[in-house]
Formats: sequence, C-alpha cells, structure tokens
Amino acid sequence: MNLTSFRQRFKELPPLERDILKIMAIACEPIDTGLLVRLIRRCQIYGSRGELITSKHLEGPRQVLDDAGWLDYGCGELWALRHNYLYLVLRMAVIDLWYKTVLQMLRSELP
Repeated sequence: MNLTSFRQRFKELPPLERDILKIMAIACEPIDTGLLVRLIRRCQIYGSRGELITSKHLEGPRQVLDDAGWLDYGCGELWALRHNYLYLVLRMAVIDLWYKTVLQMLRSELP
C-alpha cells in the first residue's frame, strides 16, 4: 500500500476510529480498554452526541477497525495496531499535531 492509498483509506474512517488509531500508534504497544478510554477523555474526544466516551462506546469502533483490518489480535483483548500500519498512522498523528500531546499523556499513564 502506498502513502496515497493509505491516506485515502485512513480518511474514510469515522473521526473516533481515526483518533483511536493515532493513540494506538503513539503508544506503540498494545493497550487495554481502560487506558484507551482515559487517553480519549484526556484528549477531549467526545462521542457523536457530545457525550464522554466509555468502554461501551468503543465496541462499535472496535468492530469497524477489526472489519477493516486495522487491528492485531495477537495480543488478546488489548487494543493493538497492525505493525504494517504503525509508521503510517504515526505520520498522520504527527501531521495532526497529536504526537506531543498524546505522548505526554502516555508517559503519565504507562510505567
């Protein structure tokens, strides 16, 4: 997949799914749902009706990302981005100026 086709595929995703992928790419390791919810809230990402994201809200996005082949389930129930997409999604996070903000949050959350 070249960068142009990747960007098109990435941009076709709903906003919450794109944000989840960017957080996972910046984490660069599998993360559990609780941590993902905390990071989403700290990034001030809200649901489609302006509500706070909970683990229940992530069931739909997880299915969308799984069906589209973005997730790696080699880590069980943890959220993990497929390695072949890691660098490309990370580039999208840097372009959107997410990298520094999420990295600081991850440093406070991860050991």
